[in-house]
Formats: sequence, structure tokens, C-alpha cells
Amino acid sequence: MLTLASFVCYSINIMKNKGDIIMKLGTKIIGNFGGYTELWNGVVVDTDPLTKGCVGDYAIDVKWENNGSTTTIMRGELIPDGNGIGYMTEENYYNG
Repeated sequence: MLTLASFVCYSINIMKNKGDIIMKLGTKIIGNFGGYTELWNGVVVDTDPLTKGCVGDYAIDVKWENNGSTTTIMRGELIPDGNGIGYMTEENYYNG
């Protein structure tokens, strides 16, 4: 018998799993790779609530406006203060 993790989409785009807010779909993400590389701009298009049990955090899929590709990153990889090289929300990048 197949069992599914409890997963619910609340409101319009806030993804939740067992009370944890995973990430709001449409959240703008910036990829800052340093040096002479331009910033990548993308949006959260999907979340995977099942990864919490396997690796301890949620995976999010980011679709990049620069080339249309999608990258799966762990929510914990997002830089919280917007400083440094890596992935961060647009809000943290500009207000961090």
C-alpha cells in the first residue's frame, strides 16, 4: 500500500508540510556566483516536502530567468543575510 506524506497547499501559494512553512511559490531567488559572473534571477516553482525526512531539510526548485533551467537546492542553503556567494532570496540580497 502506498502512503503519502501529509502535504497541503494553503492560501494561494504557501507550501506547508505538517505545520512547517516550506517556501512561498514565486519567491524570488538570486544566485550570486561572484567575480565577473552576472547575478542569476529566478523564482521558486516547486517544493519537495518528502526530503525533510531523508536529509533534514526541504528541497526547493528554482527556475532561472537567465536561461530557463531549473536548479534544486535545499532551503538551508539560502544565505540568510544576503552576504556572500551562493543562493539567497531577493529580499535578503537587497535588504540584508
